[in-house]
Amino acid sequence: MTSFIKVPFASSGDKAAVPDTDAGGGVNMTQGYGQAYSLDPATDPSAKRIERDKMNWLFNRITQAINEIQSDGVAPFITSADNGGSAFSYGKGALVSLGGVVYQSLVASNTSTPPGANWSALPEKMQPLDATLTALAGLVGEANKLPYFNGSDTAALTDLTSVGRNIIGKTDIAAVLTYLGLSDAFLIKDKYLSASLNLNTLGGDGKYGIYAQPVTNNASLSKNYPTQEAGSLLVTPAANNGMQIYTTLSGNVWSRTSLDNTNTQWSSWVRPGFKTLDKNIDLNYLGGVDKYGFYGQSVSNDATPENNYPVKEAGTLLVSPAAYNGLQVYITLSGLIWSRHSLDSTNTNWSQWVRQALKSELDDGLALKFDSSSLSTTGKALVAKSTVADMRTYLQLFSAAQRDVGTGANQIPDMNAFSGSIVSKGYQKFPGGLIIQWGINNASVGGTSGNGEDVSYAIPFPNGCLSLTATFDNGGPVIPAAAASLVDNVYFKLRCSEASGSYIFRWIALGF
Repeated sequence: MTSFIKVPFASSGDKAAVPDTDAGGGVNMTQGYGQAYSLDPATDPSAKRIERDKMNWLFNRITQAINEIQSDGVAPFITSADNGGSAFSYGKGALVSLGGVVYQSLVASNTSTPPGANWSALPEKMQPLDATLTALAGLVGEANKLPYFNGSDTAALTDLTSVGRNIIGKTDIAAVLTYLGLSDAFLIKDKYLSASLNLNTLGGDGKYGIYAQPVTNNASLSKNYPTQEAGSLLVTPAANNGMQIYTTLSGNVWSRTSLDNTNTQWSSWVRPGFKTLDKNIDLNYLGGVDKYGFYGQSVSNDATPENNYPVKEAGTLLVSPAAYNGLQVYITLSGLIWSRHSLDSTNTNWSQWVRQALKSELDDGLALKFDSSSLSTTGKALVAKSTVADMRTYLQLFSAAQRDVGTGANQIPDMNAFSGSIVSKGYQKFPGGLIIQWGINNASVGGTSGNGEDVSYAIPFPNGCLSLTATFDNGGPVIPAAAASLVDNVYFKLRCSEASGSYIFRWIALGF
């Protein structure tokens, strides 16, 4: 059992303050009880008796101070009023409580009142010292360095370059891609097309990129493949929801374009003709409606910078519709993919060629531009996850992030399910089917059971009314009773207890 002082001594008893000093020999804080208190009052007129009210005051002050420390953990701040009009001087490291906050003195001879520069507020929750914090505390910070864990409760520093800092500072994927010089349209999706996926669904923002179908039997005509053969699919931006180009393992190339913005209408697949690039043709010339198609350059020495090739290597050129005079994609024999787009309608201005990063270079999407060791602790932890579920767990995306919007089980309510009409005679619908209706109407008088004023609901109840209540609208000396009789889903009858007159009632109905 603890020695907790629940109630300070003499909390409600009579008390008299003991002075700091007393010239007459009475009890005081400096000398305490003097010699006169030990004399026998019966025989010595100089004897003093112990004053009960002063003893109460002494014990009350002592137990009050102990109670404050036991209750709050630290002593309350001593004000000037507590200290006889002078500011109390705290030593460095002293702990005090003021206004529900615990402060620690940062300097010696501290006479200021917290909060302030000489005080530090202690946090409400403090992390206990453990091996993880000890490992971090053992590091010596350096410029352009970032701490990371290299083992169980062991830490080290790694370089944090300006590139790494810039990447970490980006707020979304689009900003990262722009900084890395990667076009969203040509990011390798690095995923296989499932047997159940319909190619009509691959169009629009978020679907552009390169896909693979490694299984010939999965390239079903019912899933809108141009032919039943394994191959790769390139989805690029164009009019409406884009353009699809399917290249089979045997080398046949098919293309089609979106006819709307909903992925429901696509043109028929077309296998375009193939043209050979002459060594004197400038690629800047190949733009516009009459130049769209596939071209081949079989001689590496003819792929010259003077003719605006991205690299001196034989390959295949795709010219497709896009902004202005289109988009060019050049695929070399070694498998490198380069792209650029027209900047006007005259084939004189083109953007710089941009090479598509290889998967080995991307190193999970980022290694092309900076060493992966410069990743932050968070970045390293994220790219180390092997499944989407592990990434969601790490990012603290719980079950709500995966729920659909609707009114079914485990769905996030759709606000459209809360429709209603907030007027004097109105209604409110709820996702579970409950409907609340209300209104103001006159009640018939002098009626008998089954009679009454016909009152229509704001809207018919789809199934029926569950409960109906009416109350008198006027707080006058006469408060008649109301009877509301259910009839059907459309209306009810309202009457009152009075034989004559006009009486208005407010009603509310619950149904579904």
